[in-house]
Amino acid sequence: MMYQTILEKSSFPQNIIQENLILLFNNKSRFIMKENEPEKNFDNTAKPEKTNPVLLNAHKITSDYARATGALVCVHDANGMPIPEMFKEVTTEKNICLFCTKYRSHKEVKRLKDLSYNPCCRIHINAFKEARQFGGFYIYMCELGFMFWTSPIYENGCFIGALSASGFLGIEKEETAGEMFETAGSEVSKEEIGKLLNPFPRGGCEKINALAKILLVCAESLSTGPLDYHEMFKRRAEQQASISAEIEALKEKYPPGAEGPPYPLEKERMLMSALRRGNREAGKNILNELLASLLFSNPDEFKNIQFRAIELVVLLSRADCNPVCTGRSILENNNK
Repeated sequence: MMYQTILEKSSFPQNIIQENLILLFNNKSRFIMKENEPEKNFDNTAKPEKTNPVLLNAHKITSDYARATGALVCVHDANGMPIPEMFKEVTTEKNICLFCTKYRSHKEVKRLKDLSYNPCCRIHINAFKEARQFGGFYIYMCELGFMFWTSPIYENGCFIGALSASGFLGIEKEETAGEMFETAGSEVSKEEIGKLLNPFPRGGCEKINALAKILLVCAESLSTGPLDYHEMFKRRAEQQASISAEIEALKEKYPPGAEGPPYPLEKERMLMSALRRGNREAGKNILNELLASLLFSNPDEFKNIQFRAIELVVLLSRADCNPVCTGRSILENNNK
């Protein structure tokens, strides 16, 4: 793309400019860049395809993780379904999702596709999306009180699947037993539920957080490509939060009906000054403020935002080539 060629000539840290401006070229409604490939629709009923070799390797690594931690680990494909090679592991009593599939969906799991009847499928798939968006791990608890955590796997920047793990309770065992008894009705006795819960110890926040971090390390080691995509998506999520906070501050300062703020040319000069000094943190904060101002002042004029973003890239590249040129003259020349 055009901005990549320009950024390569700039001495300012590229990820500050690129990760803050790239979003304005590629996404209108969210403050994060979409991946190069089209967004895949998660479909928990999709027919399994040939398993990606990276996911096969994940299956081997997660076996060690499971033995070391006592957790049940599953490798999922990009559609959110467990890979076929995991069928034996996910059809043991350690997989509490089988309980809900049997007593809420009234379905016995005999084949891989039967796992799609799990009534909590959408909860798990949404968790995969959250982890994917933020590039790290995501911890959540199901309705019965069982803890789950997940991390995404990438191949050359493309999301290809996820690791998920469970095996610990987030609430007291008696409370979970009550929820399970209510779910199953008279089909399962309290004694049987007690036996089902024996393999599930209580997991405190620190323990689950530590297990999730280890799983993330596994996912990072499996992911392939020239870049650290987990770290990149994490930075973008932080950027999104920063821009959102700036926009909220502008909303409080300029309520509906009030005249909006003028374009902050002074901040452009401050940004260029930070560029010349090599001040990474200041440059990132100023650029986020500029982007927030653009998005706030042009809610229904996305093309204007794109044009201003292009202008910012040109401004920064020219500043690097001609440091004696002032910000105002550069803008005037660019407008010509």
